[in-house]
Amino acid sequence: MSDGNNKTELIKFIATYCQSENFRSKLRIPMVITHEENAWLLTTEDVEKLPNCNHHEADTRIIAHAIPADTPVVVVASDTDILILLVYAYHKFMKETGRQVQMKIDTERFVNIKTIAENLPEDAINCLPAYHSITGCDTTSYPFGVGKVRPWTKALKKKKIKLLEDLEKENTEGLDAAETFVKTIMYPGKETDSVVDTRSKMYEKQKQKASSSLIPDPDSLKQHLKRASLQTMIWTQSGQQNIDYPNPTEYGWVQEDGLKPLWFVGPQLPPSLTRASRKRKHRVEKTVGYDADTEESDAEEPVPKKPVRTSRGQTSQGLTI
Repeated sequence: MSDGNNKTELIKFIATYCQSENFRSKLRIPMVITHEENAWLLTTEDVEKLPNCNHHEADTRIIAHAIPADTPVVVVASDTDILILLVYAYHKFMKETGRQVQMKIDTERFVNIKTIAENLPEDAINCLPAYHSITGCDTTSYPFGVGKVRPWTKALKKKKIKLLEDLEKENTEGLDAAETFVKTIMYPGKETDSVVDTRSKMYEKQKQKASSSLIPDPDSLKQHLKRASLQTMIWTQSGQQNIDYPNPTEYGWVQEDGLKPLWFVGPQLPPSLTRASRKRKHRVEKTVGYDADTEESDAEEPVPKKPVRTSRGQTSQGLTI
């Protein structure tokens, strides 16, 4: 199944079989199946062709096909992305209908989406896609040691969740507000401090120095926020039949044998460390007598002197053995 063509053919085969009368006769409730941009609503009596859908992700397609349904909806999945999208979509598109929407996460447990949506603050639900993408999902990085519960609780307590309400919009204000959220909610920074100041203070307080638990440097954080913004744009359009996909290379991705994250822009090392490295290389070349780039030496290999034993476990070089 490592070959994408095999997967495509398998999905096509399953979609065709599910439309057969033999399969439909066993259905208890209506079922939606999809293949590429096509979708069908299956019942025991009929196969209804649904409008085409250009969604790239199965997660958003589930939402697009669940919203128009006029019956209670049960989504069989155990994916956190789908749970987040269902709560968001119910609040945005299905709340007025009062329909029951549930997510079956295993053979015996169901999550009542309607109950969750009705008990969360409206600001929090509106920012759910942005919050989930910025704290880590299938397409964005998980900040080391941050998690999901602690920032969520802190954001609601301090009423700062609205800092993420414009993350999906293509403007610098949304990214700046999201940076403040990361700095003050996900990490222990102050609004008046820059990301560099926050990173420096966190490092100073560490007993055991480790850069992995620090807030990312400004440029790496910017690329992360761009990727989170892109994912939020896509998720907030999940209720539409067709999504307007932005160019991912403008949002923290680079095209190199497929899409890959753009971790940072510019040199990896700071200028001071780069200069120090060059000076050290120059001293090595001057002392040893070779070009460090070509590793061609014009100096003879030094012959080590054999230690001469003197008295009681010492050598003439003054080392105890």
